[in-house]
Amino acid sequence: MVHTSLTQGRSKTFILRASVLLFLVIAVSLFAHFRSGRAAANVEESIIRVEKRNFTQSLRLNGTTLASRSFVVLAPRLEGAQVGSMVITKLAPAGTHIQKGDILVEFDPQAQTKDYLDKKSAYENLVGQVAQKQAEENIARAKDDTAMKQAEDEFKRSQLELQRNEVVSRIDAEKNQEALDEAEALYRKAIDLSPQESGGQWLPLKVGQVLKAGSTVRTANDSHADLFMDQNGPVVRLVENTTLGLDKLNYTATGVDTIIETTLDLKSGRIIGVVRKMADQSKYEIKTPNGVAGIRGTEYDITATSVLRVVSGSMVMVYVKSDGTVITQVVNSNEMFVPSDGTVKLIPADQLSQLVPEIREMEGAPMVALTVEEPIRVFISPLAGKP
Repeated sequence: MVHTSLTQGRSKTFILRASVLLFLVIAVSLFAHFRSGRAAANVEESIIRVEKRNFTQSLRLNGTTLASRSFVVLAPRLEGAQVGSMVITKLAPAGTHIQKGDILVEFDPQAQTKDYLDKKSAYENLVGQVAQKQAEENIARAKDDTAMKQAEDEFKRSQLELQRNEVVSRIDAEKNQEALDEAEALYRKAIDLSPQESGGQWLPLKVGQVLKAGSTVRTANDSHADLFMDQNGPVVRLVENTTLGLDKLNYTATGVDTIIETTLDLKSGRIIGVVRKMADQSKYEIKTPNGVAGIRGTEYDITATSVLRVVSGSMVMVYVKSDGTVITQVVNSNEMFVPSDGTVKLIPADQLSQLVPEIREMEGAPMVALTVEEPIRVFISPLAGKP
């Protein structure tokens, strides 16, 4: 019994030792396996393959690239354009190489074409008016020449009849003398014929007085008068020694805008005016003895000799020279028309510095309240100096 127990105890001890030894062998084997795997992986990651190729140099820059030569292209300023913007119909792509004469941008020409046709129509109308005025003057001159010739013939005939007084009766002699005196008076009147003011005698102006179309206003020495014309203006100033006829003062309210028709006849002197922007169908004209000026929203100064100065806006001046040649010029802001040579040039600085304050004074002058009973009313405000 004792022998058997010792034998079993030794067997258990052997088995236990053998198990521990086997476990250690397995652990060492696993440790060696994982370590060899990691070493292999490290060896693979450290392998670098080198190939022979062409060496390429590169340069990287950071910043903004600008053109060495450049210029700004501005859209043209169009006088009288009725739209606040223009529609681009063609535009050169970015990066395109531009040569001289190439088109950079093209705008829709419909609005400009309409403005051109309107201005052309206004120009042709002015030319027609000048031609009509020339024809009227030619007819009036022919009538005057005819009347003068008739008066001269009648005067000479009366002189011949007077020479017969020695052989005729006393009554016939007196009749011949009366006929001679009458013929001489008519003849001298024809020679001294001068334009007469329509409406008869001159009447003094008063502040707030209402004038109608067809009236004529005249200022004397050291005086001026401001005419408040409301829709047809708003204001025109007559300087001293000026005669101005109010030929047409019409306006029509369409509900959308107001269409006006203003025609002034500057017979002598000088006027300064402020005209607000008008509708397309409106017309504002100033006649002088030798031309017609058309206005489209302007601050202007014009004389009876057709010297025109434009402070703002633009005007069309049609001038007839003494030989009958018709000159047409567009006068823009800060420009003046010189009738002596028919050219347009810049207003001298000293003249412009005097004209601008006078226009600003007119714009700020108090105006008499307007009650519309006729198609148009004209007021005088204020009157300075002698009437």
